[in-house]
Amino acid sequence: MELERYLIDYYTRRLEEGGCCGSQGLGCGDLLRHVDLAPGLAVLDLGSGPGHETLAAAKAVGPTGRAIGVDLTPTMVAHARAQAAAQGIRWAEFHVGKMEALPLPDLSVDRVISNCAVNLSQDKARVFAEAFRVLRQGGHLVLADVLRHGSRPQGFSKEGWAACRDGAEAWDVYQSLLERAGFIEISVYPLEPPGALGGFYPAVVRAVKP
Repeated sequence: MELERYLIDYYTRRLEEGGCCGSQGLGCGDLLRHVDLAPGLAVLDLGSGPGHETLAAAKAVGPTGRAIGVDLTPTMVAHARAQAAAQGIRWAEFHVGKMEALPLPDLSVDRVISNCAVNLSQDKARVFAEAFRVLRQGGHLVLADVLRHGSRPQGFSKEGWAACRDGAEAWDVYQSLLERAGFIEISVYPLEPPGALGGFYPAVVRAVKP
């Protein structure tokens, strides 16, 4: 709970300052160009932040579809809701909630996306289990995230975790967690050479619910 409170306060400050990750944070790039979207699909964005990817996904799926953002930080959700209203995107919705306990029923979405947020969870196995639960059969999971080159040390700092470093896992751990959740066709596409950014690298991860 201490880390969770810190993350809420940290990202509230970042939004007020006009950014997301701090100057020491690691970014993950353009997620949506890696996601197969079409009109009528339902898309869930984990850790949706100020709503940029959720609203872009909403435009891609159109008013016959649905775009849902879930974020831990109330100020981020309020900002995203205001943006959706300002743009007239009525089929986008935003909820305060946890990736580990999604406020959605089983088999309710076609795509689960996330941009640089899963590494912030302390229970990634639960995140992937929840993503699997809400996805319909044949649904896609597409994540842009920070991966670690090498094993993760036991200790961490709250500052390092918020900057998307200390919570990052090595690819073999990440892949194993996805497999245990039930996903198939798991793949990773590094956006930088492994270890290029001080032992970390951004990557796009794909998986399918059978």
